[in-house]
Amino acid sequence: MISKEYAKALLSVAKDDNNLESICNDFDSFIKLINENDDYYKVLTYPNISNLKKKDSIKEVFGSFNEDFIYFLYVLIDNNQMNSVKEIYTEFEKLINEINKVKVVEVYSNSTLSKKDTEELIKKLKKSGYFNDYSIEVKNYVDESMVGGVRITCDGKLLDLSLDSRITNLRQSM
Repeated sequence: MISKEYAKALLSVAKDDNNLESICNDFDSFIKLINENDDYYKVLTYPNISNLKKKDSIKEVFGSFNEDFIYFLYVLIDNNQMNSVKEIYTEFEKLINEINKVKVVEVYSNSTLSKKDTEELIKKLKKSGYFNDYSIEVKNYVDESMVGGVRITCDGKLLDLSLDSRITNLRQSM
């Protein structure tokens, strides 16, 4: 997977040059900007705009960013991989979370979890033993189509505690 290779390369450079925090912050800011400004992202990925113009744009908009990160963006432009930058960011986040011993848990519920519910969920997940030596970061997504309960995913594994799945299971057993 090419996105993972680019993420590993960026991580290696960041660690070698002792710029990990700076590059993480710059990458976060870059992704936030292109997510909020689709037109700018289209400019960076449009094949009929020269690489030189794309690089000039990067330098103009992100000139205050870490030099290694700017160079990384240039490499993506030169290799026609800017359209993969969001996937690279996802892989980079995974690598950073592994270094920091953080597991990201995605929780789908029919309404936003309260702080108390989130804390209780973290305590229950810690008791499972799966998260030994890791802190847990909960990302809550609202799925209003759910009747109740939660669906939890982490590391590609699904724990479905939703009422929807219980109702489906009950119907199938009848």
